[in-house]
Amino acid sequence: MLQTDCLGRSRTVLWVGVLTFLSVAWASAQVVNFDPIEAGGNRGGGDSDSQVEIRLLDSGWVENTLPGSGYRQIWTGIQRQPGAMWMRLHFDFGALSGEYGDVEATRLVLIGLDDGAVQILDGLDLIQWSMSSAYFNGDAVQVRVYASPGMGPSRVSVGSIEYGEPGFLDRSICGSVDDRVPAIDPASGRLLPANCTVWLVNDLAYGMLTAGHCEPTPGSVVQFNVPLSTIGGSMRHPPPQDQYVVDPSSVQTQSGSISTGNDWAFFGVFENPNTLLSPLAAQGSSYRASPTLPAADGRTVRVGGYGSVVLPMPLTYNFTYTTHSGNYVGSTGNTVRYTADTTGGNSGSAVIDESTGLAIAIHTSGGCNSSGANKGTATKNSGLRTALANPRGMAAQSDGSRISFPNQRPAEVLPTGETTIRARFGPSATRSPAIETARLHVWDQGAWTSVPMTRTSALDAEATFPALRSCDAMVRYYVSVQNDLGGIDVSPPGAPAITYQARVPIGGPTLFSSDMTSSDGWSSAETDGLSSGAWNGASIYTVGRMAPEVDFDGTGRCAVTGPHNGADVDSGLSTLISPSLNIGGASDPVLSFAAWYADTRPTPGAMLVEYWTDTDPTWRTLDQIGPTVGWDMRVYRLASLIGSAGTVRVRFTAGDHPNTAIVEAGVDRFRLEDMSCPRCAGDLNSDGTIDGADLEHLVRRLGSEDVDADLNADGNVDAADLMLLLAAMGGVCM
Repeated sequence: MLQTDCLGRSRTVLWVGVLTFLSVAWASAQVVNFDPIEAGGNRGGGDSDSQVEIRLLDSGWVENTLPGSGYRQIWTGIQRQPGAMWMRLHFDFGALSGEYGDVEATRLVLIGLDDGAVQILDGLDLIQWSMSSAYFNGDAVQVRVYASPGMGPSRVSVGSIEYGEPGFLDRSICGSVDDRVPAIDPASGRLLPANCTVWLVNDLAYGMLTAGHCEPTPGSVVQFNVPLSTIGGSMRHPPPQDQYVVDPSSVQTQSGSISTGNDWAFFGVFENPNTLLSPLAAQGSSYRASPTLPAADGRTVRVGGYGSVVLPMPLTYNFTYTTHSGNYVGSTGNTVRYTADTTGGNSGSAVIDESTGLAIAIHTSGGCNSSGANKGTATKNSGLRTALANPRGMAAQSDGSRISFPNQRPAEVLPTGETTIRARFGPSATRSPAIETARLHVWDQGAWTSVPMTRTSALDAEATFPALRSCDAMVRYYVSVQNDLGGIDVSPPGAPAITYQARVPIGGPTLFSSDMTSSDGWSSAETDGLSSGAWNGASIYTVGRMAPEVDFDGTGRCAVTGPHNGADVDSGLSTLISPSLNIGGASDPVLSFAAWYADTRPTPGAMLVEYWTDTDPTWRTLDQIGPTVGWDMRVYRLASLIGSAGTVRVRFTAGDHPNTAIVEAGVDRFRLEDMSCPRCAGDLNSDGTIDGADLEHLVRRLGSEDVDADLNADGNVDAADLMLLLAAMGGVCM
């Protein structure tokens, strides 16, 4: 029987980290290839003549020590910067108790006293925001800490304040008058502190483009729906729900030095911590980046962005969105020239072909007042196109159509083609599925077979797996559907590189079977001071916050870490160990089980799966299972791993040490079988004979791990398999 030693959930301090941010000057105007790069205004410092001593807030260590008091405020203070028109707080210390993803974790609530704007941050948000707040209007921000009883101590302290008023730098007005007009563009945002313009691109939920010299860095913030500036020209900020912080791991920029025609940056942002929405979901608009440039036929282009103003334009438009149309002068290589007005702050703006609506360039450089045209980097730039095709980090994340499986995914797929699968398709915040385009994709004999799915209801469609030619214990598959934006959404995310698996029953005896419901020799072990999350045989509904709704095989029980609500793996390693399993005499032993794993760390860990044999009594890695979407079937052919072993054991380990996150795991429907394949070895195309077609198939698979062509089951398709096939040439399979 599985051990049932399970303690209450541990509450420990989440050490977010200690970072110090120093005030630095705003970027000044530069000259690159004789074209002035458009730049922003000043930042930091404020009034240099001020003699007012600013007291920086420090909450000290605080916690909710009142049992039963619920989630409540435990500390508050007001950070002021007298005379500031706007401000941003940079924390040099932040420790918010609780685990990443826990709804009861301690949170920081920031309130701008000028307009009541609110931002809510937990420990993970603080990391993503590089220990900084959003931008707030005015000269005062109230800081509050909220916590649940018994959560543990927390502390935050302000290390520096970013504040100030915008400046006025080099301008590139095409003529004697600034002809820009205020407008609304939901696809364009303002990047701070670089003070540039960015824009959502190609219907990517989180991905956007700007100029490379704008340098999106950790802590950089993108703002949408920017309000008018003050009558004196000082920028005002939108509420925190319209602000997004840059994901540093997503940033890609031009190779080599910045030059006109080679000045771009492609990056993503994290979802908004208040709304949990992507920018595309919130804004509902993006530009398409054209892979080509139009002919220089005098057509009209438009440039809009967050540039500084040129009097007599009202100062309330300073660093707010304004736009102007001019002529498309032409291009040289990747440098695009046009006569639309811009100023400092327009760097990164989309240059839009008014006749097609496509973005043809990223505005980077002024030139109208020197060479007769402003300039930008063409969106056909090969480096930029490569980056767009290979997004990183949050730029690669999609608000794709929601795909789920109401009847769960099958544990087994019959080789005769009789197994059905039902998928449910729903809209996301940005796109809706065209269910009539849904398809099931199955990997068989080294190639994908695509099967149309039949719509069965308003949301559901189903398909039958095709008959499988491959003689293997496992089948890989995924589901796809087109969306109304023209993209393809897949499940699992990352398919076809990542796929679902199912066992293929191809004869043979069962060596061991466990549905984790009875006493069948399983044991558990705890290391490194595990305080919660020991493995247990339990009903699935008693598991913690991130478990599937039901167990996998319908028996009502499975093996899980922590049998109580809220009891996840804390402060150590939790290991589930199988009994010693007899495989003596098995010709092709196959292990299969259903697993799920949840992990809310910024960089999730994995459940480690290991095996041990009587001929090699060392635990060796079989797999590492990262976060899953519900239950996930896994199948492994063990022959090439265990050799002549007579017994094997398997163990599963999940850990959270030090305790910072919600980590939970489960295992169900564990099977060890000896596979018997009805097809004779060498008949790789299942036509009943071993001939030249089979030889061609094997030659194409040389150097791979294709299980069909691996005739000697040593894990590789090599010369030894080729020799076996040649020896069997001309044979007939009965």
